[in-house]
Amino acid sequence: MDTVTICKHRSGFMRAAWLFMLLYPLATIFQGFDVSDFGFLAVKYRDILQSGGGVWPITSFYLTEVLAGGWHALAGSAGVVSFKLLFVLLVWCTQGIAWIALKGIVAPRILVPGLVLATLAITPEMQWVNYNNTSALGFALAGLFLIRAVLRGKPADFFLAALAQTVTVFFRLPNLVGLLLLLVPLAYVMYTSGLAMAVRRAGMVLGGFMSGLFVVAGLICSLGHGQEFVTGMQAVFGGSPGESHEVGYLLKRNLADATKVAGVMLFMYALTWLLSRVRFARGQWRMLLSGIMIAACIHISMYLIELEIGKTIITWSLYFLGVCVFLGVEVLRHLPGRFLDRREGWLLAIVFGIAFLVPQGSDRGLWNSVYGLWLAFPYVLHLVFGMGAKSYLDSRKRHALFAVIVVPCAGLAVLFAATFVYRDLPDRTGLVHTLHGERLKGVLTSEARARVWNELTLRLDAYELEGRPLLAYPGIPMLVYATGSLPYLGISWPSLLPVEGQEKAFAWARKRYPEYPLVVRALVPTTGRYWPDSEPGLRTVSRGQDRRRRLDDLTRAMMQAGRYAKVWHNEVFEIWEPDGYAHKRTGQSVFR
Repeated sequence: MDTVTICKHRSGFMRAAWLFMLLYPLATIFQGFDVSDFGFLAVKYRDILQSGGGVWPITSFYLTEVLAGGWHALAGSAGVVSFKLLFVLLVWCTQGIAWIALKGIVAPRILVPGLVLATLAITPEMQWVNYNNTSALGFALAGLFLIRAVLRGKPADFFLAALAQTVTVFFRLPNLVGLLLLLVPLAYVMYTSGLAMAVRRAGMVLGGFMSGLFVVAGLICSLGHGQEFVTGMQAVFGGSPGESHEVGYLLKRNLADATKVAGVMLFMYALTWLLSRVRFARGQWRMLLSGIMIAACIHISMYLIELEIGKTIITWSLYFLGVCVFLGVEVLRHLPGRFLDRREGWLLAIVFGIAFLVPQGSDRGLWNSVYGLWLAFPYVLHLVFGMGAKSYLDSRKRHALFAVIVVPCAGLAVLFAATFVYRDLPDRTGLVHTLHGERLKGVLTSEARARVWNELTLRLDAYELEGRPLLAYPGIPMLVYATGSLPYLGISWPSLLPVEGQEKAFAWARKRYPEYPLVVRALVPTTGRYWPDSEPGLRTVSRGQDRRRRLDDLTRAMMQAGRYAKVWHNEVFEIWEPDGYAHKRTGQSVFR
C-alpha cells in the first residue's frame, strides 16, 4: 500500500471519527425518561428567570440554571427536548475546547481516537443540561489556558485561566476547589523562572479571579437576583447539608472510591507485567490475543454485573479514572530525568487535578470524575503511544499496555455507550414508545413506563393544571413540568428539603395559595431504571428516610384538613382531590 493510499485511509478515518463524535450524543438523547433528577432541574430552569422564587429560589448551581433558563426562554416550546439539545451543544463545545487545548501537543492520530473514547465514556449519562456537563465545559476551558500557561507562560493565559475557573465555580459551587489548579502553573513558573516572575503571574491570576467575580455579580444584578442569590447562599452555607453531603460522609465516600481506583490500577499492573514478559514473535501474537480476551472479559463482566443488579465492586466511571491514572503513573515511572524538569509531569498534574477536583462535593464520591476526563484520555494515550514515547517505553511494554488497557477500555466504553440510559432500561431497542403531552414530545421510553405515565397525564388533562399548584411526590417532579403547574411547596421535589425546611414549605404554601392543591402520589420508587417493573437485585436506601417520613406525615395532615378523596389510580400513581376542588373552566369536580 503506497503512502498516498495510507494518507487517504487515515484522512477518511479522521473524518468518520469526527462525524461519530458529533452524531453519537445527538442520536441518543431522545431515549430515556427520568422523572426525578431531570424533572427537578427542568422545573428549576423553567422558573429561574421568573420572579416569585419559592422556598428554594437559588441553589448552588446558579449559572447552570441561568444558562438553561435563558435557553428555555428561547427554545422552551420544544419542551424537555430543548434541554437535551443544549446538552449536545455543550458536548460539542467541550470536544472543541479539548481539541484546541491539545492539538499542539498530541498528534491527530491519537487525539481524535482519544476524544472518541472520552465521548463514549462521558456522554451517555444525564443527557440534558446539568451542573455536571457545564462544570466539564468550564474545567476544560480553564484547562486549556492552564496548559498554555505552562507551555507559553504568557500573562494573558494566567488571567484567562483564573477567569474561566472563577466563572466555573458558579456553575456548581463545590467547583470552588478547582481554584487550586491555578497553583500548578504558578509553581511551574516559580521553579523555572524564580519568585519574582511567579509573583507577577500571581497578579494576573488575581486579576482574572476578580474579573470573574465581577462578571458573575454583574449578571446577578442585571437579572434582579441579588437578594434571592444572597438568601440562597445563606441557605446553602447556613443550613444543614443533609447526611449525604456532610463532610465526614464525603471524605469516607472519596476514600472508598480512591481505594477502588487503586485496586483497578493494581489489577492492571499485574496483567501488564505478565503480558510484557512475552516476546511477540513467531506466532506468539496468539498470547497477545489471549491477554486481550482475558482482560476484556474481566473488565466487561464488572460492568455487566452492575448493569444487572446495580451492585458491583467497581463502577464504570471509577474504572475509566483508574485507566487514565494507571497509564499516567506508568509514564511517570519511565520518564527520564527529574519529574519537575519535565513539562509532561506538570501537564499531568493539570489533567489529573481536573479529574479529581470535578467530583468534589458530590455525594457520589469520585463517580463524577468521569466528567473531568476530556483532557486526560487523549493526553495519557499520547504519553504512551505518541512518537516521543519510544524514548522511555519499549515496544513490548507499549504492546502490553495496548492489549491489557486500551483495547478492553475501548470495548467497555462502546458497551457502556450502547446500553447505558440514565434511569431507564438498558435495552435501547425497547425504548421506542412516546409520551403524552406537548412538553414531552420527542422523548422515548419503555412500553410499560409510557403506558402508566400516559394513563396518568391523560386524566390530569381534564384539570387544566397550567399555572395551578400541584403536589406531586415522592420523586416525580417531571409531572410539575409536564403539566405546566406550579410546585405547591415551592420546590418540585420536596423530599430533598430537610425536615425543618418541609415544615417551612407547608406554612409558606398555605399563605401563598388559597386552595388546597391536587395531589399525585407515586406508589413505587421512580428513581430506578426498571420502574414500573421491580428492580433486579436487592436495593436498600437508608439515607433520607427521616425526610421522606416527615413529608408523608405533613402531607397526610394536609389531606385530612382538606378532606381529600382518592379519585383515580393505576398500579403506579394515584390522584387525590380535596373537597370542593374545582375544574378550572367548569367549576365542577372532574371525577366526583
